[in-house]
Amino acid sequence: NTNQQLQHEATARIEGDAQTLKSANTYTNKQVNALEQNTNQQFRQLRDQINKNRKRSDAGIAGAMAMTAIPMIDGKQYSFGMAASNYRDEQAIAAGIIFRTSENTVVRLNTSWDTQHGTGVATGMSIGW
Repeated sequence: NTNQQLQHEATARIEGDAQTLKSANTYTNKQVNALEQNTNQQFRQLRDQINKNRKRSDAGIAGAMAMTAIPMIDGKQYSFGMAASNYRDEQAIAAGIIFRTSENTVVRLNTSWDTQHGTGVATGMSIGW
């Protein structure tokens, strides 16, 4: 009878330990899977943000390129010009006005619009002697 009780207790302990291990493994697997899903989601969001930032910066570069490509007509008091540019997969157009305030001074105002819905504005002044 004592041997049967010991055998029964040993069997119950082994079954209990197996159930505890199974529960612990199930819990751990669930937590690891949740962590993996969360990490994957975070990396997807980071990749998407990096791609968005790359497109915006490429479009901004295209805008700056377009503004610098606007030609100036020498000898005129007023000059208006337009230009377009492409950088990687983004494009921009620009328009600019140049005003010669005196023989030695020029003021310039440019603006650009790009394919990522960005707008750029630049102004400058040049003095010569």
